[in-house]
Amino acid sequence: MAIDFLREVADSYRGQITRLLIGGILGPRGDAYGLNRDLTAQSAEDYHAVQLETLKATGVDFVCALTFNNVPEAIGAARAAARIGVPQSISLAPDASGRLKSEPGPGGGDQ
Repeated sequence: MAIDFLREVADSYRGQITRLLIGGILGPRGDAYGLNRDLTAQSAEDYHAVQLETLKATGVDFVCALTFNNVPEAIGAARAAARIGVPQSISLAPDASGRLKSEPGPGGGDQ
């Protein structure tokens, strides 16, 4: 398992580095550069909870949610992480106009 491998690598540095953290990665459901219009905060929470439970069971110290372009998905992932008890950071992926795909207006929403 990848997390076990990272822990083995980290062990050789334990005496040199005060605190080593092992993180897991959580990606968006579907295409990070397209908009999943059917995704709600609740469906995202349910979907990402499975991944977050698995990562927590492996003993990760935190999770990074990367390239989310949909506000409801980010909300759902954040709720799931809070409920499960896994510290999480979320990285949003705006388009060239600086907006998320789920935002209304130029560059977001219907485009």
